Amino acid sequence: MSGSFECKDKLTGDLLSYLLEDEVLTLAKRLIEIPSPTEFEKEVALFLHALLKNEGFDAVLQEVSPGRPQVIAKLAGSGGTAIWITIQLPRRGNGILTSR
Repeated sequence: MSGSFECKDKLTGDLLSYLLEDEVLTLAKRLIEIPSPTEFEKEVALFLHALLKNEGFDAVLQEVSPGRPQVIAKLAGSGGTAIWITIQLPRRGNGILTSR
């Protein structure tokens, strides 16, 4: 169901209104299933890069250290506006998370 997220910031709320809660949960589960212990986050970066490219973003991988890319993406809007996304992958200890 669209627009079920709560947010006090209007711009963020407007953006979230386009998301479907089921899609967000499915994406979170898919990300959790990708093993990504510290210093081995490349598979998550590749997944997010492909996802954003598929959604129409101009996405690039930027290697911040050998084998450790981050994702930078831009979605051009009208009138010179754009949405920029920079994804720096978090460290998760041993990288083991579970979904229920």
